[in-house]
Amino acid sequence: DADSTLSRFNAAPSAEWFPVAPSMIDVVSVAQSLAARSGGAFDVTVGPW
Repeated sequence: DADSTLSRFNAAPSAEWFPVAPSMIDVVSVAQSLAARSGGAFDVTVGPW
């Protein structure tokens, strides 16, 4: 969905403040935890192949 929070976040300039819902913060926090616990094998910041 091009109008979703995630799509708008991905399209926003990287140096620009972008408000997100608490639920998105929760998802990113879990993803960061999984990246740390997996030694980087799971990395939410990696783009599609």
